[in-house]
Amino acid sequence: MLTKTFDFIKVMCMQYWPSAKVKNETYGNLTISVEHEEELANFHIRTIRIVLKEGSPEEEHRKILQFHYTEWPCHTCPFSNAILEFRRRMRAVVGTYRTQQHG
Repeated sequence: MLTKTFDFIKVMCMQYWPSAKVKNETYGNLTISVEHEEELANFHIRTIRIVLKEGSPEEEHRKILQFHYTEWPCHTCPFSNAILEFRRRMRAVVGTYRTQQHG
């Protein structure tokens, strides 16, 4: 993700993960929680767990590793060192996880 959730008073995108590591959010039969969050100077790396419960004793779950770049200025380019570090950290896990990208 390459944007902040808000910039001053403008909403840039909706936050679709729980804001606290200890809090779960439930949406119908999905429960979402943040298992780990690493806060760096220009980006965050989160491990998000999604659990699907469909009334059976077995539950299906997925883990998502989210890279969230938080310092991309509006109407300009990010600092080159910061975006290169973000890219380096992402490339370090490519092949370890299935990759899904969205903007």
